Order: sequence, then C-alpha cells, then structure tokens
Amino acid sequence: MAVIEIVVFPVGKRAPQVPEDTKNTPLIAFTKGWLIDQEAKVGDTVTVRTMTDRTVQGTLTNRGLAPVHTYGGFVPELLEIHKQVRSVLFGGDA
Repeated sequence: MAVIEIVVFPVGKRAPQVPEDTKNTPLIAFTKGWLIDQEAKVGDTVTVRTMTDRTVQGTLTNRGLAPVHTYGGFVPELLEIHKQVRSVLFGGDA
C-alpha cells in the first residue's frame, strides 16, 4: 500500500469566500492504494489502485497508512479560559 498526494485546488483556485490564509494554501487530498508502477520513490508521480478499484494519479508520499490527528501543542491561555468558563457556569472555583 502507498499514500499519494493530490492537489485538488491549487493556490488561486479556491472559493472566493474562504479566509485569506486558506486561499494561500492549496487544497490537498491524500489517497491510499496499491502502486501500479512497481518502481517509484517519494516525490514521483505514480498511479495507485484504491480499495474501490479506482485508479488515481498523484505524488507518492512517505506518510503512514494510518491517519494521524494533531490539534497542536498545549496553549496555556486556554487553561485560564477553562477556569473562567467553569466559574461562570458553576460559580466560584468549581
């Protein structure tokens, strides 16, 4: 199995109502599948066959097959906001 990257909408082709920082970032899709091209290295344009038997072309990545989610590092300010919200909702130092 391999993971490929496909640029769905390049910079400048995003919807007009999206925020400015989003407009300056391409919309990228990642697709898993079996390499049809037997020999390839990361960065090559390859074709894969997906579980649903579609053939899709994209750039080979070195991403793992399992999805990885991250919401960034700890933000100390959010801890203070959490205390304030609890105080407003439940009173005192709840």
